[in-house]
Amino acid sequence: MHQLLARLPTGGHTARAASNRLCRDCRRKAERLAAQQPCPRCGKPGYLREDTGWCGSCSRPGPPKQPPRICRECGQLRRHAGLGLCSACWQRHPGRPFIRGEHLRDQLSDPPAWLEDFVAHVAARFCVARACGLVTNLGRLLNDEHSNSPQALLERARRPGRSMGSFARAREDFFTLSGLALPTELR
Repeated sequence: MHQLLARLPTGGHTARAASNRLCRDCRRKAERLAAQQPCPRCGKPGYLREDTGWCGSCSRPGPPKQPPRICRECGQLRRHAGLGLCSACWQRHPGRPFIRGEHLRDQLSDPPAWLEDFVAHVAARFCVARACGLVTNLGRLLNDEHSNSPQALLERARRPGRSMGSFARAREDFFTLSGLALPTELR
């Protein structure tokens, strides 16, 4: 315990009793650190579980990996990411933005009526990964406390400066073509 106390900083707090070297918070931290022991499995310090004799991380191993299967797109034997596709084929799958849009619609308590049209708009104009990113960014804006009207969404996503950004430009194109909002002014 004395070696541990020597390693701990005082924390800048004052001890109430003259006999105490550390304040209450630092003393409790030192006691918690002293209770840790090296795990026999991974060697890291931690609180050993009685039933396994290992730390918490080693006592709760994750689910086993799924065995590799043949990808239905490229035909190679690989681990699957989704829909029977390997990770590389899943990243290029053209239905990914629509799946992301469905998940977003399910997450929102009151999804806007134009959400599916926006997903189709960005899926037709951007690569799969970029379209998924744009749908995810839209989800962040729709989940915040501000207004979700198309005009308010355009104003909030605009970056300051000369370039408005690809996310704001994609939304502005969609909202103005759909007649839902007026174009933002150049500043």
